[in-house]
Amino acid sequence: EELVRLRERLGISSPLVEIIAGCVPAFIVDLASAQIVAATPLAEDLFGYIPGEMMGMTVHDLVPEGELRDRHKQYFAEYSNNPSQKQLGRRGMTLYGRTRMGAIIEVEIGLYPRVIMGRRCVVATVLPVPHRHTATEVQASSPMAKPAVQESKISPET
Repeated sequence: EELVRLRERLGISSPLVEIIAGCVPAFIVDLASAQIVAATPLAEDLFGYIPGEMMGMTVHDLVPEGELRDRHKQYFAEYSNNPSQKQLGRRGMTLYGRTRMGAIIEVEIGLYPRVIMGRRCVVATVLPVPHRHTATEVQASSPMAKPAVQESKISPET
């Protein structure tokens, strides 16, 4: 049912829509209005919305309120004037999304500008980022590191 609505909304009848909708949390945003035109079921689930509820919202509604949302509006305005394919949230950049219930989640975003049904849009893929471990945390949790630490504690030389 959700896939049928998505296909009808986009005017696309391709098996690719079913594959994308079932595998990728993504939504399509109209660049002129920042309005969400379509969302995959995985994107709705990631942000805690029921099917169809994200349609008509703005992409800014998915950004935490306050300074982050204000900056997002500025960045989006600049991006919509000169859209390009980008990956955001990698290499030291931290991005946050806001769920329907107000929870803040860390995300990585892919932006892919397209013209869809005569409208300038951007397809945005959104992936949740699990807790990022520091090098110290990774080393401490490594099975190779634990025996070395334990051996040093019981060494007769200490």
